[in-house]
Parts: sequence; C-alpha cells; structure tokens
Amino acid sequence: MKGTIYCTKCGTANTADANFCFQCGQSITKANGNVDSNEELNQVEEPASIMGQQPPIDTNGPKPIPSRQPKSYNFIAKHWRGGYSLGVSYWLFGVLITVFMTALGQLSSTLSLGTRMQGAGILTFYIFILAVSVWQIVGMTRSATAHVSRGGRQFWATAANVMIFIGAIRLFYSFAVDGIPLIREGVDMVRGKDDIPPYSLRLMRNNTELELAGGIPFGTTDAVRNLLDSAPTVRVIHLNSVGGRIAEASTLADLITQRQLITYTRTSCSSACALAFLAGKERYLGEQGRIGFHSASLKGSTGSDELNVNASFRQALSRVGASQQFVVKAITTSPQNMWFPTTQELKQQNIITSVVDSSTYGLSGISNWRDAHAIEQSLMTVPFYAALATYDADNYAKIKKIMVEGVQSGRSTAEIQKDIRGLINRSLLPHYLRQAPDLALIRYWRSQIAELKFFGRTNPSLCVTFLGLDTKTSVADMTAKLPKDLASEDIAALTEVVKQTATTPMKPFSSSSYANDLKGVMITMMAKDRRAVEIIANPKKFSNDPKATCNGMILMYDTILALPDTKKAAGVLRSMAQEAQL
Repeated sequence: MKGTIYCTKCGTANTADANFCFQCGQSITKANGNVDSNEELNQVEEPASIMGQQPPIDTNGPKPIPSRQPKSYNFIAKHWRGGYSLGVSYWLFGVLITVFMTALGQLSSTLSLGTRMQGAGILTFYIFILAVSVWQIVGMTRSATAHVSRGGRQFWATAANVMIFIGAIRLFYSFAVDGIPLIREGVDMVRGKDDIPPYSLRLMRNNTELELAGGIPFGTTDAVRNLLDSAPTVRVIHLNSVGGRIAEASTLADLITQRQLITYTRTSCSSACALAFLAGKERYLGEQGRIGFHSASLKGSTGSDELNVNASFRQALSRVGASQQFVVKAITTSPQNMWFPTTQELKQQNIITSVVDSSTYGLSGISNWRDAHAIEQSLMTVPFYAALATYDADNYAKIKKIMVEGVQSGRSTAEIQKDIRGLINRSLLPHYLRQAPDLALIRYWRSQIAELKFFGRTNPSLCVTFLGLDTKTSVADMTAKLPKDLASEDIAALTEVVKQTATTPMKPFSSSSYANDLKGVMITMMAKDRRAVEIIANPKKFSNDPKATCNGMILMYDTILALPDTKKAAGVLRSMAQEAQL
C-alpha cells in the first residue's frame, strides 16, 4: 500500500513517489528508504500502547516526526491552495461564482446613487470581480496540478488547464476592453470629475411643458421627477440635449413612460437623449429638429459584447418598430460620429409620430433664455425692430418687453408673435400709415397687395384673415404660408416707412380733400366689377364669400395705386388710414 510523505517545510501530504512537494516545491528527503504511512504508524504504535511497553529504540538515531497540517475549515484558503478536488473546484465553485456575479450585477444596476457613490460602487464591484477571478483561476490551477497525484486521470487535468488558460486570456481581454474604461469612469466619478455637461430644466407655458437641455449626467432623472411632482399639469417634455449617461437616460425613459409624457425636440436630441425621446407616448419633431444616434460608449470605448452597452438602445428601437437594419446602423455608428436620419427615415421607422409646427410649442432650445440682453440682441437682427429702436424708442420698449417676458416664461412663438402683431396693428401701423411719406407709403401698400393676391390665388380664406375680417385663423399660420420673398419685402417696406416717417413725416388730410379722386376710383371699379363696390361698402356682409371679398379689396387698392399722380395716390391712402382711426 502506498504511503504518504509529509513535507518538512509546509506539512503538505504528498504521495510516496513524490520528489518535490506539489504545494511549495521543497525537495523531499526519504530517510533510509523507509516511508511512513498512517497505516504502518498505527500498526506500530497500537500494540505498544496496549501492552504498556516502550516502543523499540531505533539504534540508527531518532526519525523526524512528520509535521501534520491542521485541517482547515476556511474554504477560501483551501481553494486557493488547491485543496479541493478538480470537480469541486472547477464545476461547483465555477457555477456558484457565475450565478453570484450575475445576481450582483443585476442588483447594482438597480441602485440609484449619487455620482461619487456610483463611482465607488463601480470600482468596488470591478475590483471584487478581479479578485474573485484571480482566486478562482489560481485555485483551479493548483487543483488540476494535484489531480493526478490524487488518483485522477491526466486527461482531465490537462483539459482543465487548457480551459483555465483560455479563461485567463478572456479575463485579460475583458479587463483591457471593459475594465480599464470602467475603472477610469469610476475614478473620475469618485473625484467628482464628470465630463457630461450639466442639465438645465425649466417649466414653460403655464406649467404645461417642461424643457430638459444640456447634458444628462447622474441625478437628472431625480431632478425631472421632482419638477414633475411640483407641476402635475406637464404633458410635454422638450428634449434638446447632447446626451450623457446611458444608465441615467434609461431611468429617465422609464419616468417618461410612467408619466405618459409626449416627447418633443425643437433643435437636437442626440446620443443618450434619443433613448429618452423614444419613451414618449407620442414623439414630435419641430421643423428644424433632429434625432442623432451612435454607439454607446465608456470613455470612447464601446466595450465587449459581454458589456453590451447598446442593449437599452436596441430594446427601445425595436419596441417602437424600427427595422433591424435601422437598429444596426444606429448602434454601430462610431461614438466619435453622429448619424442623423432624415425626417422621412424617422417617420418610416416610427421613431417620430409626426413633424409639428414648432411655433405652437413653448420656445425652447435657447441656451441663453435667461439673458434679457441676449434676447434683445436676437431681436435687433430684424431690421424692422432695429429701426424702431433707433426712431421709435417707446414702441420698441413695448415690443422688447413682450419678447423678453415671452421667451423667459417659455411661451410659444405663435403667442409671442400674436401679442407683438397686436401691438403693431393697434398703435404702431395706424400712426405710420397716416404720416408716412409718399414713396415709402406706396411701396408698403404694394407689398400688402402682393400678399393679398397670393392668398387670393392659393387660399381666399387667409386673404380675409389678412384683411382683419376673420380671426379664426392664427396670424402665425397665415404668415408662415407666405413665400419668403413676399415676407421679406413686407418687412423691408415697413422698415422704410418707420425710417422715412421719423425724418419726413407727412400731415394726413380727411377723405373730403380727395373726394374727386375717390369718386374716380369707384367709377373705375364699377366698370370692372360692380359687385366690388358693394363689398367695399360692407365687407362683413360678404364674409361667407372670401374669394369675392378678397378680389374686391385687391381691385380697390390696385385702382388707387394706379392713379397717375403719385402724390394723390399716397394722399388717398393716408386719408383712408385717417378715417379708419376716427
């Protein structure tokens, strides 16, 4: 029967034919060629103890008593030394560790911590994974090395070592691809160094809309939730963001789904922001809005397939009905680039519900909306407002007030324009149309008649709105449909009226001063369209016939502007403005 030799250095049990200790590598000396075994030791010691006799004295000198390793109940140390069988070490510990790591990963992903705590969690989690992985590899390697000496087959020991080697290579690769970016991310977060831009939140349009601008760092969702709790009337969330943390954007998306909010982008929603946008109950895009996609990353690295940083994007895109081809392009675009699909592609892939008129939503996407001076500077880029600032400070101050307060309170462009146009129509235009010099006044009215003719051809109802005879259609809807050249000439002509009136104002005369000229206008009109004179006399009576009303007004102004004497034409127009004001 084979005996057991104990190492005199570490006390580890080795087989009788071992020349070196498999644990510490110490050379094993065999005294007199004899091998001590537990069985032989028992056979010698037991009779002596029974008979009460002293054991025989070895004349060759005392033999060293083998050092026995105390039995260890510390499974961590025992596994590290390779004390477990290959089956237990490789299969049992391997399965248990895999299950434990998976559960720990799932638990950590559900935690909502601050930036520093989240960073500390990442570092602790990854260091723990590395420590356990090294412990497992060393323990399995030592167990495989001792497998044959324990009576196991060499094939399984070799196979285990091969698999351990492959596992070690995979661990090294995972550390290089996933671990280093994760650790760098965790260190930056612990230091409070976050390269994600801060978020900016504001309520708009009487607390019915909410804007999220800037970045999406950790803590964004909590801030949005608190604001929504304080303003339960919010129904639309504006997402004008460059993106940020994928985990935070995913949590924000869950909040948007829970509150059944509509998502809307006026400017650009890119990177992680797109993940939140996809959670909208309805998803709207302004005329100039864009949705940007690229692969998620950690410190510029997309990581391995196991890290799967794009899982949230893949699920969100598939949920709304995007094709596999679209999903692949969205998540494989380099993190250093950005893919902005066309509006048509976004519609086809059901990324957006529709494109909407941005003027009907709160004016968002303005980074300096708090700065009254910056708002005024944008106002001054319009020549008409710049002319008012120079020549009509009182009216300019009123328009500036409407603009600044409107932008800062998040009103819609349509609401702001409506108030400004109301001020212009009530007090500003009547003043200038009564006092504008001849050429400037005629130029202005020609621009107005050109717009009337356009609406008369395309939509007579808008022509009636333009004349102020119908308020069903908003001014914003009407002016948005004008060709760019007509709208530009309108502003340019009005700007010239302001400048010329400030330097050379004219005195208006009553219509009686131009009685003969007006009579000639009516005669000319009757020769062309008798009904037009009736329309001019009582336009509201013909409101149900917008085309006839529009044509009648166009005929009257065309006839006035066609008068051979420019001074008389301008005088008639000024007198009409004077009569309208009385």
